[in-house]
Amino acid sequence: MLAGLLASCNTTKYLTGDQELLIGQRVKLQAEKGMANQADVAYELSTIAKQKPNGNFLFLWPREYFYLDNNKPKDTTRIDRFLRRTIGQPPSIYSDSLSRRSAADMADYLRYQGYFEARAYHEADRGKRRKVNLIYHVAPGSRRLIDSVRYTSADPRLDSLLQEAK
Repeated sequence: MLAGLLASCNTTKYLTGDQELLIGQRVKLQAEKGMANQADVAYELSTIAKQKPNGNFLFLWPREYFYLDNNKPKDTTRIDRFLRRTIGQPPSIYSDSLSRRSAADMADYLRYQGYFEARAYHEADRGKRRKVNLIYHVAPGSRRLIDSVRYTSADPRLDSLLQEAK
């Protein structure tokens, strides 16, 4: 009976064509030794990802199941609408182009933070039954910090203003 209940919650039976369900994602930070706040950087990078996997209801049932199972034309009762709108979530369909864009955004974010040699790419770990676990591999490199800034100008009047503003 338990096997029948678990088999009925298979959300991939509702997918069409070549769609794949995103079931998880993580950021694998390949940082150099001495990098401060690795956990914080990994968390910030995970918030940049464009695709988010669906959650579970009461840690057991996938939320996309409630959405898909109660999204039929005959499902017009209040309980069906409640399950679809409140508990259910639209399924998170894996998109390679969004994953590539997320990896590029992660590298851009790290460059903005001073990691100018940052590299990022994604890996789609395809499991059984059209499910994908997404892994972002991020190598920030060494961080560059600006020590000092000097402003000069060939125009003496402008140069005097710059020196006063220091």
